Amino acid sequence: MTAWKDFIDQYPNGALYCFRGGLRSKITQQWIYDEFKINYPRIGGGYKEMRSFLMAELESMSTSLNSFVIGGRTGVGKTNFLAQFENNFIDLEAAAHHRGSAFGTRVKEQPTQINFENLLTVWMMQKRKEDPRTLLLFEDESRTIGSVHLPIKFLEAFLSQKLIILEGELEDRVNTTLASYVLDSLNEYIEKHGEDNGFQMWKNYLLNSLFKIQKKLGMELYERLKIEMEGAFAIHADSGDVAAHRTWYE
Repeated sequence: MTAWKDFIDQYPNGALYCFRGGLRSKITQQWIYDEFKINYPRIGGGYKEMRSFLMAELESMSTSLNSFVIGGRTGVGKTNFLAQFENNFIDLEAAAHHRGSAFGTRVKEQPTQINFENLLTVWMMQKRKEDPRTLLLFEDESRTIGSVHLPIKFLEAFLSQKLIILEGELEDRVNTTLASYVLDSLNEYIEKHGEDNGFQMWKNYLLNSLFKIQKKLGMELYERLKIEMEGAFAIHADSGDVAAHRTWYE
């Protein structure tokens, strides 16, 4: 019961559920109330019923999707632009724990496909709870975001929505990319793995990401970029100066 209380304190907006049915969660809910006088919510019917409900809701919302999709080249600032419209923005990359690019892997593991679909549905329901016709804003994504993919019915609707293209100067795009893929990304690694290990693991992640697209780049460009990256890492490690990364990002 102490463990349940710790869980409730950590997740005050959570809910209990069984995999199916609901008897065990109902008993646990009663124990929690008897011990702590807390009416912690429970999902009747269990996870299977919740999953069926969410997928039906996602399909229904997809058929009546009213949205703008914001596109543009890397670094143009699509995510920063959309963050201004918090009440309407559905952040697919945040749901997927991935930046949606060849260098987009995050420190935090990606969710399972099922959890990604569930979260996408819940977020859409939350944005539309006042009015099912609410305009939603999305960043343009391919079918796959790292290891997860957009559900087929949602993807079909997504591809038919109105598209807005953002444009930006190359220098501004490099600055935006530097902030996300160097400063923010490195901080994530350091927070999880410490200063020295974090830097080395972040460096390896970027070099591995480059290696994965070597066929698309061609061997000559791949080798040139790798040399520029190694040089930037050396300067960065020696002096803390991140400016050298601008060359290979550009």
